[in-house]
Amino acid sequence: MGMMIVALWILYGIGFSIIGVKHFLIFAILCGLLEIVPFVGNLTGNLVTILMVLAQGGGSSMVLGVVITYAIVQFLQTYLLEPLVVGAEVNINPLFTIMVIVVGELVWGIPGMVLAIPLLGIVKIICDNVEPLRPYGFLIGKEKKSGNGWIDKMKKA
Repeated sequence: MGMMIVALWILYGIGFSIIGVKHFLIFAILCGLLEIVPFVGNLTGNLVTILMVLAQGGGSSMVLGVVITYAIVQFLQTYLLEPLVVGAEVNINPLFTIMVIVVGELVWGIPGMVLAIPLLGIVKIICDNVEPLRPYGFLIGKEKKSGNGWIDKMKKA
């Protein structure tokens, strides 16, 4: 999650600086940190940025720039950063990560997108630990590192 927030700081910072938002770094950090709060956080950060742009005398073109920056960053986060960063954390192939997010959205909407990666992670763990399903686990993502997990300890016992 920390890598994701730093990446968002950078993306928001670049976008807000191009638009000409005063104190763009503060608002970039605010928007990145508020990403921790699901759904409400990113909207709150961008609403605060829009209100401050208006308070600083920014016109409608500047507000539109903030909205476009928000849309671009959200697109990059959903379709590029999350599959690469979050998929790597759970050892899932980025292609499968994108596919499962899209399928999750089609099936359950926004909650499906949120639950898609953890559910795929659970399926991968099951596939990695049930011998007949191992090829599917390998297909979903790289092999788990054998180590000190509780499943490995139970197998040895």
